[in-house]
Amino acid sequence: NLPADTDSLRTIGLIQYELGKYADAVKSYDEFIKQEPNFPRKGQILYKIGQACMNLANYDLAIDRLSQITQESLDNTLQYADALILLGQAYQNKANEFMQSGDEGLYTRFLERAQRTYNRVSITNEPQKIREAITMSAAIDSIIRNRAELTPSNAP
Repeated sequence: NLPADTDSLRTIGLIQYELGKYADAVKSYDEFIKQEPNFPRKGQILYKIGQACMNLANYDLAIDRLSQITQESLDNTLQYADALILLGQAYQNKANEFMQSGDEGLYTRFLERAQRTYNRVSITNEPQKIREAITMSAAIDSIIRNRAELTPSNAP
């Protein structure tokens, strides 16, 4: 049973996260957002949910929550850059699930989403995060290029 007051919910979510009880933390944080939909720092709560979901390998939920973060819902551009990078990683991990299941189309589509998300980090003007995102984007570009080279051509 979760407490009714939102301060306790947020605190419990943080404690559960720190203890590695990620599924419980997600529930507490989701309940907090349900009770406080206009919380001024909602992006930070969504980010914590995204981190917990990544630890649970629940990439669909991570993508859903991280996609809701806006630059205005966080305290600064550095936090937004981190959120975009984590979202890109969620897309990349989801792509790897599709690769393992043999769905080449969805694998490529999610890799491309990850790459577009990494490219969005440039809007933050955070040099270190931009370099990090460029490295990740270049790695995806290399993967896509190498896969294209390995795919047999339809030319006669």
